Amino acid sequence: MLTLLSIGLVALVVSSYGVTANLCAGKCRFYQVCNDVGECVCPPQCDRDSVALLCTNRNQTFENECEFHRYVCKVLRTRPKARIPHIDYKGACQSEHPCTTDKFEQFPSRLTEWMEIIHNRELSLTGEFERVVIADECERWNFAKESLESKFMELDDDADGLLNTSEIHELRKSLTEVEACTRRFFHNCGNKTGRVTLDQWKRCLKLPLEPQCATAPAATPTESKDTVVDVETDSDTDKSVGGIKEVEDALLKLLDENE
Repeated sequence: MLTLLSIGLVALVVSSYGVTANLCAGKCRFYQVCNDVGECVCPPQCDRDSVALLCTNRNQTFENECEFHRYVCKVLRTRPKARIPHIDYKGACQSEHPCTTDKFEQFPSRLTEWMEIIHNRELSLTGEFERVVIADECERWNFAKESLESKFMELDDDADGLLNTSEIHELRKSLTEVEACTRRFFHNCGNKTGRVTLDQWKRCLKLPLEPQCATAPAATPTESKDTVVDVETDSDTDKSVGGIKEVEDALLKLLDENE
């Protein structure tokens, strides 16, 4: 008796939900839903209590993914060939400032310098932000390379050797408010699938070609005995061009959240 009842309940569930769902299997686009008669349609409504803000590459903020899908669906329904936006990062869009040509050209150098500061902080274990200037060209190149690789591996959550949009969106979000060229930089960096390899990461950040040096282990500023090192304090850093202190704070916040 129990067995027959169980079979009947399963049959009822399948007949009520399974058939309708299967009518649209593989037919609907990512922004569509399947209705009761097996048609792919725009989402009729979204849950107003569900708030999970999303920012698009056009700096548009949507309350949640459903609202974004409704917007895309309505646009393509009236203009099938329209170029639609895509989700850039989670959270409300940050305020943007003009990205001039000079700012864009200088952006890789500034971002590399911030990564070096973070890397030096991790190595020194002092918890202090200090800009390190290494006189020796080879030592300098090795430290820059280490810093970029360290940040890449930190962002590569699934350790597949590629950075996808979700893996770098927190970094982008932290930088967008204080760096006008963040969006443009990451849009231009990567392959056709939107993923970034380690080599592309280094090229985007304009790591120069390795200088002609004798092969030797890379020395950190605190370990090198033969290298002339200048350490600038936080007060000096505050005076540098590009709002470096603000971005250091943003990166520190991101670093602390990941620990």
